[in-house]
Amino acid sequence: MYKSCHKIFAFLLTCCFSFPLAAKDNVQVSKKLDISAETGVTLSSGNNAPFWLTANRQGLSSIRNNSFYLDGKAIGGFCFNRNWRIDYGTELAVAAGFERVLNIQQLYADFSWKWLTLSFGAKERWGEFKNTELSSGGLTWSGNSRSIPQIRLEVPEFAAFAHGWLALKGHVSYGLYTDSRYRKQFDKATVMGTDIKYHSKAAFIRIGNAEKFPLNFIFGLEMYAQWGGYQNNNTTGQKIKDLPGGFDSAMQILLPFNVVGKQTMENGNSLGSWHFIFTWTEKTWKAKLYFEHFYEDHSSMLGTEYKNDLEGNKHFVTYGFKQSFGDGLWGIELTAPKSWPVRNVVFEFLNTKGQCGSVLNYPNPDLMEEVSGRDDYYAHGSYRSYTHWGYGMGNPLVLSPVYNQDGTLDYRSNRILAFHLGVDGTVGEQVDWKILASHTRSWGTYHHPLPEIESFTMLLVGMSYRFGLSDCWKASMEIGADFDSGNYLGNNGGVMFTLTRKFNLL
Repeated sequence: MYKSCHKIFAFLLTCCFSFPLAAKDNVQVSKKLDISAETGVTLSSGNNAPFWLTANRQGLSSIRNNSFYLDGKAIGGFCFNRNWRIDYGTELAVAAGFERVLNIQQLYADFSWKWLTLSFGAKERWGEFKNTELSSGGLTWSGNSRSIPQIRLEVPEFAAFAHGWLALKGHVSYGLYTDSRYRKQFDKATVMGTDIKYHSKAAFIRIGNAEKFPLNFIFGLEMYAQWGGYQNNNTTGQKIKDLPGGFDSAMQILLPFNVVGKQTMENGNSLGSWHFIFTWTEKTWKAKLYFEHFYEDHSSMLGTEYKNDLEGNKHFVTYGFKQSFGDGLWGIELTAPKSWPVRNVVFEFLNTKGQCGSVLNYPNPDLMEEVSGRDDYYAHGSYRSYTHWGYGMGNPLVLSPVYNQDGTLDYRSNRILAFHLGVDGTVGEQVDWKILASHTRSWGTYHHPLPEIESFTMLLVGMSYRFGLSDCWKASMEIGADFDSGNYLGNNGGVMFTLTRKFNLL
């Protein structure tokens, strides 16, 4: 049996590297394989490691004062012609001072035909339309937590139609969370969800052709869900109940429009965000203005809903823009000409304080009174919180439960106002630099307000040097500091050193 497997493996390996020589003349196969190794060490003092040495690093980070990792990555692919392509990647890290010693960061294979891709496995993904180096992060997916293994059918880049004036992109995926053991060990709550399933979908439309007119507009919606799994008694370790997780539940979570009264917490935790983006593109510079509106339920998703009056008749209720759409992430990004030492500037304002108010006020006095509002962002009764390995999957400025000192996976504060600035640039061809500065004010939650409003200021200054232009070493140093009015995040200071070596083998 072993010899047979060995022969099959050898045959497949030979085919991969010799196929171009045996290919027909009308099939051109190109290959690419990039390998990199990286080691990083963080040294800090205070309650935790500085915020920006931890946030938005795809979960390859730790809030502990001192940590270390050694990471190896191989990313490659085959392109058979203009239409067919296979991409693959694997990334493993061993670490000290992390939640796990062995970390599988990426392990995936993508099969693409024209603009359509079928992806299998765990792959690093970033928030939609955000600067991955400078933005504070998307509201539904930011790159703050570890990737989730999934099957994903997607149009990853805009597919253009109508002579380039109209373009579409989107995806639909199903996957599995990998943090059940961590949830059982970390969360001290009595009832919790484990073996959680993952679902996401998105659709975006772009109107405009930058080659013929500088302004274009992007509009779309992304939706995420936690569903299935089990409810467990964390004290006794016994399973309480199975949460709906079969085929019917998968279809309901795909189209979450259940009959009124039949949607319960056990049917899953659905949330999402709307995107509105204007981009002005010139030959040497670019400006982008964007607004991402986060929602937890239909009142903040659409700003409308049906309500019964005193006689049982239904009325169509509209709450207004401020009540329903006042929360979100406003941002502007400027891209300078290549000759400038400053490359990109990002400024963002984040408001999650409203959440449809402590109580939604109905504009019709004849409607039946009902306590509503208090959308409680990123929280859920069955699944505790919208997190993976303790790190928030949304914007990290809403501090993740991993910072909780009481050992729970609840968000201590999801009502914040925040300002964020990110700037980066180059000095010559080998030196890169960036600065991140954020300030937040935090109110707690509607259900559990903080005793006092807490303010946080988080700073980062980083610089890297490449010992060459390709196939080279790169050394980086990042200095971070946090200034905290309370003991939630803490007054922290520290430095992170990384050393990377890249190889372009094919």
